[in-house]
Amino acid sequence: MERRNLKYILTAACLSLLFAGCSDSSDEREDDTPPNGETPSNTVQIDASAGGVGASPTDPLNKYTYFDLDTGRVVELTDAEAALDTVWDIAFKRTKTKINGGASGPGSVTAALADEQDDFYDSAGDPDNNVFMNATAESEEAAFDDFTDASTLNFVADEDKPRIDGSLQGDEAWALYDPVTHSISAQPDAWNIVKSADGKAFAKLHVINITQASRDITLEMFIQQEGEVVFDTTATEWTASIGQGGGSRCFDFESESEVDC
Repeated sequence: MERRNLKYILTAACLSLLFAGCSDSSDEREDDTPPNGETPSNTVQIDASAGGVGASPTDPLNKYTYFDLDTGRVVELTDAEAALDTVWDIAFKRTKTKINGGASGPGSVTAALADEQDDFYDSAGDPDNNVFMNATAESEEAAFDDFTDASTLNFVADEDKPRIDGSLQGDEAWALYDPVTHSISAQPDAWNIVKSADGKAFAKLHVINITQASRDITLEMFIQQEGEVVFDTTATEWTASIGQGGGSRCFDFESESEVDC
């Protein structure tokens, strides 16, 4: 399971203040730094509902909400406009977040994980339900405030990372590479849930067989069609016949058939 934490400290290459973005904002604000030199802290509530879960891809509300740390205000941008804009620093969309740098935008904002929350997991790496259920905003804010030295952090820009692990190693990879035999085999225990492009269908799937010589990849899928509330209990099996020459094969969840890519 991929662990995610939205508590980031943000910075930019041209600024030394934490929670400061390197945007092109021209808004002038008074210096509100306290006399003791500590960075001021403010709470801002942002509507990141993006039209609600299940919103149509064409719904204008179904987008990220963009925030400018320099001004402390939401920046009204479409996703297309934000892709070319350097004013915003961080953006939210329901449970997702991104920063204006690297793969997510033309800016130079970077982020670092300040609190890894190791206490939320046991020694085997499994989540501790008791800790998760009893965590509060106040307890997590206190843990975050205890962190004071940003020089120990590794600040990085956003990068593209495939949601389905194709690294050919580890428990989450859909296939495994054997360096001794130079063979690639399926890892059926690695399951993924994929949403169709229009958001109307879902598939719970895994790779059950790979024929390396002919590059045939067989997937088993349990599909949830539009209007259904559970995955089908009958499996759909599909073999993507790539061939020795390479190429791509595509499958449509809604028609449950192979289609042109």
